[in-house]
Amino acid sequence: MSESITIHVPVQVEYFSDQFVRGRPLGPWRLQAVGKSPSEVLKQLSKLLTKRLPETLPTDLFAGGLPAECHGWKCSVDLPPQGDDTSWEVPLKIELDCFRWMLGNGHCLVRVPAVNCTLFGKPPDLDDAEIAKQARVALLRLAENQGLLALSQRFTRRSYEMHHVALALPLGGEPEPEDRKREERKKTSALRAAASDLCKAKLAEIYGLDEKVTELADHLIGDAPQSVLLVGPAGVGKTSLLYRLVQMSSSLGLGERRYWSTSGARIVSGMSGLGMWQQRCSKLIRQAHATKSILHLGSLFELLEAGKIDGQPGVASMVRQSIARGKLLAIAECTPEQLSII
Repeated sequence: MSESITIHVPVQVEYFSDQFVRGRPLGPWRLQAVGKSPSEVLKQLSKLLTKRLPETLPTDLFAGGLPAECHGWKCSVDLPPQGDDTSWEVPLKIELDCFRWMLGNGHCLVRVPAVNCTLFGKPPDLDDAEIAKQARVALLRLAENQGLLALSQRFTRRSYEMHHVALALPLGGEPEPEDRKREERKKTSALRAAASDLCKAKLAEIYGLDEKVTELADHLIGDAPQSVLLVGPAGVGKTSLLYRLVQMSSSLGLGERRYWSTSGARIVSGMSGLGMWQQRCSKLIRQAHATKSILHLGSLFELLEAGKIDGQPGVASMVRQSIARGKLLAIAECTPEQLSII
């Protein structure tokens, strides 16, 4: 009899009317199911997810996953009349479903699915007033292109719930060598696409930095390793310090670590479609965490600008959240002049 473990996949259930509902699992799958009731939708998704499990990497299943339990409530947002709609004379009161997951390190994640708003931070900073404020900002973006009637229909006929699907994940035996190689390639697919493997690179011998390297390594080892920002004038040897760390890794107690080097420009390169660089960055972070890798992010100044369009958060925002959650160990660089601007 084969052994297995049970995993719980959060499912966002959306009620369109009394006639049908739609369910979407939160995670690496792009799946949805439509039915007349939540139980019907969950049954469909359970079958679909069970078929997908064998081809889903364990790193995608567990890294960055949400806890099974979440707290749901409604927040009220008043939307003032928009544009030239003469039928819209008084503020429209909209009730939005909100969901909160408590994460490690004392942080939480809040999602308001109706306006596609996701917030991350500490619970005191994400109280009901702040969540309503951010939801209102997201709502205003939707209201720019919709009239009173469209908004009323959108938000009065739809509501959300969070459910879970329990899946049995079989525990297989030792994989064959070829299967192991294939699995290894999958585990680092995003890293290989947007970063360089420093462990396989030919690095020139570097001398005179051993003391600084030991000091750097002290931040990266132990039960609570910390990401590091290297600050120094251009050409002083910040990148050389990283290369020497890679060379001395085994003697410093970091032998199990892998090292990859990327940059903000490289992460967003070629990602022109909506959400493409965000998906690449998210997968890059998950794979770095799953393979116990240290990610060299290059210039912090460049990272802060990469991916910023029309006021939307850039690469640095995703990286900062992952570091705060303990899902990414990284090294970045900047000059004293850049640090003062930042």
